Amino acid sequence: MTDRVVAILFDLDGTLLDSEAVATAAFVEAYEQAGGVGTAPTSDFLGLAGHPFPEICRLLGLPAGMDGFFVQAASRRSGSLRLFPWVDSMLETLTARGARLGIVTGKDRARTREALRLTGLDRHVETVITPDDGLPGKPAAAPVLEAARQLGAARAIFVGDSPADVLAGRAAGAVTIACTWGAAGAERLFEVGPDHLISDPHDLLPLLQKIASTLITSDDPPPYG
Repeated sequence: MTDRVVAILFDLDGTLLDSEAVATAAFVEAYEQAGGVGTAPTSDFLGLAGHPFPEICRLLGLPAGMDGFFVQAASRRSGSLRLFPWVDSMLETLTARGARLGIVTGKDRARTREALRLTGLDRHVETVITPDDGLPGKPAAAPVLEAARQLGAARAIFVGDSPADVLAGRAAGAVTIACTWGAAGAERLFEVGPDHLISDPHDLLPLLQKIASTLITSDDPPPYG
């Protein structure tokens, strides 16, 4: 580990990956297959973005077995997953400048690997942390800390679209950037107090470069030193 290595970590769904339509359709199908009563609570589901799906099932009291149905339904729709249009060029720029990139997601490892392969994200990221690593999920600090450790970083930036992302990053001592183009929206993100809140995706690259430069030259003791 070196004091001058900064990990730039991203949530996946809703941050880099435009997956809300896929996730919502899979959720509705799984709810019906599991015998859910009435209309599937899609708004509540999207409001818990960032949490591992089994935890979402527990928090919402969803029908038993829905986790398996959801994974199957989402996997069948994986071909419809797309990166947000600006993501690839942003990551190309960051990696060309030597940035160390990672993913911290609540999605299971099999579907995460498939999403990275289909979208080409696997060309850019060096480490991926999922619930299958056996760590407490977001909003706990553990997955963010583990990603930084694997990248040999003394400092980290964490970018996400949910309150769980902001809370996990803060707990891990990372600089947090909340983006409003995901499911949570600006108001809920503002309430959890990220270090930076952005609504224009084109502001993300210059902000990341500015923060990383500041962290690299900082004389403050590194949080992971």
